[in-house]
Amino acid sequence: MDEKNYLNEQEEEAYMSDFSEVVYAVIEMVITLADIHNVDRDNAMQHFSTLFSDIVRASTFEHFRVDVVKEAINNAIDDAVDW
Repeated sequence: MDEKNYLNEQEEEAYMSDFSEVVYAVIEMVITLADIHNVDRDNAMQHFSTLFSDIVRASTFEHFRVDVVKEAINNAIDDAVDW
């Protein structure tokens, strides 16, 4: 990973605070899906970690469309809850 720090101390603190919330939200979502589908939580987190690591190694996020992915995730969660 390239270490480029363009943030001052205050900006970095705000970024890390927001980043921590994202990490918590991801963990919460993975565990929620594991519970919905009766999958072991630790296995679900390991699966997510492996999958996400593979995606990061093989992809770039320069043109990543957050709106499209957010809609797909919300639809998948809605479908899982309705199931």
